[in-house]
This record gives sequence, C-alpha cells and structure tokens, in this order.
Amino acid sequence: AQLDGAEFFPGKSIQRITPQGPVFKNTVLNDQGRPVGVEGEDELVPADLEINLDDPITRAEYARVAAAALDLKPVDIASPFADTDEMAILELYNIKIVEGDFNKDGVRVFRPDDHIIRSEMCAVIWRIYNYQKTLEA
Repeated sequence: AQLDGAEFFPGKSIQRITPQGPVFKNTVLNDQGRPVGVEGEDELVPADLEINLDDPITRAEYARVAAAALDLKPVDIASPFADTDEMAILELYNIKIVEGDFNKDGVRVFRPDDHIIRSEMCAVIWRIYNYQKTLEA
C-alpha cells in the first residue's frame, strides 16, 4: 500500500511524499517534481534555513527568501540598523524594499528575530512589485 503521509503528519494536507520530504497541497513543484525554492538550482529558501510550513517566519528569514527570489548581489554599505548587518537585509534596504523602523531612542532597527506580520509581508511584496516594474521600464 502506498503511504499518503497522513500517518506521519496527522491533520496535515499531504499531496505526496518525495525524497525531499512531504509535499503539502499548497506546495509548488518544479519540473523535476521537487518543491520549488527548497535547496538546489532554484533555491529561494537557503539550504541553511530550516523551514517548517506551520511555524511563523521571522523578519530576517523573510528577507533572506525575498533577496534570494530577487537574485540580489551583496552590497558594500554600512548597516543603517543597530540590530543587524545581515547581507540579505542590507541588499533589500539598498533597493528600498525594507526600511526598518525606529525604537524609542530614535535608533533605526530592523528587529530581525521578530515574526513578520501580514501587513509587513504585504508592504515587501508591493515594493518588490514596484521595484520589478522599474527594471522592466
């Protein structure tokens, strides 16, 4: 009998099990049947970033995925953020995709370990959309 994964992932909506792990119904597959963006040639999710589709994502993790999707190159700028100098965040800052905010002392911070909220995700997506339109013009 073919396993459908339900016995290993109770309550989860499994499409099928692959050598790379379970594929959930909302997972996009590439032409080799691998989940898009997880390790390999189409790596949007860096191999060292552990993901669990049910866990919240941090602002830094989201920035890493966004920067990888845009295929951004490293930048040589001083970090404007007091709390991070992570390259993916600096790459996105450099093209005005992220800006962080200011703490109570007026210092610019990114809060990389905070979970990103929907409104922040939407702002990043909207800015990426507009950024890509400028590249097409």
